[in-house]
Amino acid sequence: ANRCFCPLEIGEALGVQYSTCPKEPVRGIGGAGDIYIHELTIDIEHGIHKFKAAVGFGGFQLHGFSFILGQKDFFENIDVLFKRRKETIELIIL
Repeated sequence: ANRCFCPLEIGEALGVQYSTCPKEPVRGIGGAGDIYIHELTIDIEHGIHKFKAAVGFGGFQLHGFSFILGQKDFFENIDVLFKRRKETIELIIL
């Protein structure tokens, strides 16, 4: 994903006021529609590392996921190392 995404219901639970958010059209595997952009603080390692991310909230299905991490604001700041045999994931903050 090019940006972080989250369903509208989770944004509502977090108190996001969609009427004040900029709207942006998106298109992907699940179809096309509009999302509302709202900046959240993403917390890693219980607050040791924090950064802002412009998250797109929309009325789409994430197929069992409640949040999708995107290139913008997340993967451009963090390298992820998957150690499959050890069944661990390491986040390297850039």
